[in-house]
Amino acid sequence: MAQKEFMIFFDTIISPDNNWLIAGSTYGDLFIWNIKSILKNAKIIKSKCNKMISKINNNNFIFDDDDYDDITINDTNNDDLDENKYDDFVNNNNTNMTVINKPLFVFRAYSKDTLQPIYRLTTMNNLLFVGTFNALYIFKWSDIMKEIEQYDNNNTNKADNVQYLNNIKAINKYQPPQIDYKFGAKSRYVEINAIANNTRNNTVFLGTGHSDIFNYDFNQNTIINRLEEHNDYILDLSINNNLLSSASNDGTLKIWDLSLSSSNNNK
Repeated sequence: MAQKEFMIFFDTIISPDNNWLIAGSTYGDLFIWNIKSILKNAKIIKSKCNKMISKINNNNFIFDDDDYDDITINDTNNDDLDENKYDDFVNNNNTNMTVINKPLFVFRAYSKDTLQPIYRLTTMNNLLFVGTFNALYIFKWSDIMKEIEQYDNNNTNKADNVQYLNNIKAINKYQPPQIDYKFGAKSRYVEINAIANNTRNNTVFLGTGHSDIFNYDFNQNTIINRLEEHNDYILDLSINNNLLSSASNDGTLKIWDLSLSSSNNNK
């Protein structure tokens, strides 16, 4: 039997205006959902669920066609519901109780010929940071919003399928250092596993397939500091004021005092 293939999303981010949700896929696509539309659909679904529950409790199993459209039962909370009646109805009527909010737009982080994953997303200073399998890409939120607005203005009849936004381009790309091996050998370019915003100086910390943590100045497109205590790749980073915490595949957690450039090792 052939195995069913499906798409995985490793990370999501909400736009600075709270109107859009972006998710990075295993194939390098960035999908965009409208949050207001999702919330509106949720209200409609809840209303339809309450209508169906009321009919079930009143022994009325005659439903209109629109009772079956885009229904979910996950957010219902009705203590008076006769669960046996409800289960009988669902089982006997083959009812589809799932709602799918489709993305409206999609754009590529890199070349269409490269089908590799996006691992991390974060935002700072109206910039979207996209951590991929071998580089960090930086986009302007204003460029993304402009492209969406331009599409909406030029297409009064919206298509049902997701629309590709082909004119969104990264304003910068950075590839972290490769791992140095013996006799001058180097690894491939490493993936971005974690991104932590350093608002103290408008930089980001990058946790990658390299064992070092890199403090990246995106305005200068250069590394201004590196933390070298781990001996395997970095899985996660978190920052609060002067403290940076890191988790590594070497089995350790570390806390870094950024004001002192020192670390405390907690295993």
